[in-house]
Amino acid sequence: MKEGLVSVLVPVYNGEKYLIEFLHSIKEQTYKSIQLIIRDDCSTDSSYKLCKDWIDRNKQYFIESKIIRGEKNVGLSQNISILVSYAEGEFIFISDQDDVWKSNKIEYQVEYMRQHSECMISLSDRSITDEKLNIMEISNYRYAGYKTEIMDFKEVIKHRGAFAANTMCIRNGDYDIFNVPEAMVCHDTFIAVMASHYGTVDFIFEPLLLYRIHKHNLSGNYGAQFSRNIISCFFRYCKTAERIVESHERDGSIIEKELKKRFNIDLKDYQNCFSGYYEKSVLKCAWQRTLRDYKAGKIGIWCDRGK
Repeated sequence: MKEGLVSVLVPVYNGEKYLIEFLHSIKEQTYKSIQLIIRDDCSTDSSYKLCKDWIDRNKQYFIESKIIRGEKNVGLSQNISILVSYAEGEFIFISDQDDVWKSNKIEYQVEYMRQHSECMISLSDRSITDEKLNIMEISNYRYAGYKTEIMDFKEVIKHRGAFAANTMCIRNGDYDIFNVPEAMVCHDTFIAVMASHYGTVDFIFEPLLLYRIHKHNLSGNYGAQFSRNIISCFFRYCKTAERIVESHERDGSIIEKELKKRFNIDLKDYQNCFSGYYEKSVLKCAWQRTLRDYKAGKIGIWCDRGK
């Protein structure tokens, strides 16, 4: 691990339409000590060639940059786990291939992590945009209905998507938080829960990236408001509902098993935390005994800093 270095990990699969725009937003970061690692998960479009050509033209902007071509398609969670094995930075950022980062995203979150040594993961807010990056909602947290005045763990866990990987800055080191099991649906939730064994998971109320909604990633959470195609919206809702069911059926038991294996923590009723759209009284759940201090609400302010 190299102090001061940031590893930006880019899992890629059939992302040719928006990849270059995203990569440019990494090149334009105000923080310059960056290791850029891309792994193409056997894309069937031109993603690999686009990334390779872009890196060849822009190597001078990074401490290190490389693209890895997967020999077989392993899926998003495993793609991230493979990418992590190449990360040499003090901090790790996991990206989505179709977002755009604000130029101060890395600098902002790294500075926060340096000021809060107990923090394992910081998560930023994000603005929701259409496919042309027109802002539809300035704050994902606000859109999701978070009660920012009481943004404690109980409030956060009621909302799906609280632990979005593309908003994370993760402290690197000898921490057993990756190697996400293949059956896990929400890999970002898994990473956050494992990290909470070592320290805090903090929420920063500053939108530091543009979360692009388009026809290929339009989730049911945003379908009603942002989709112009009723049929597409319906199918996306169905897909999202299916994913929620799978998450409820698998994720709780997987995390319970991994907490036992990795940290010898026994949470017999952990799976209850994942039922009822996370709306059960988690303060009565055994999960409370495991997760550390979620400091949401004690840090950050809304997007009026002008940064």
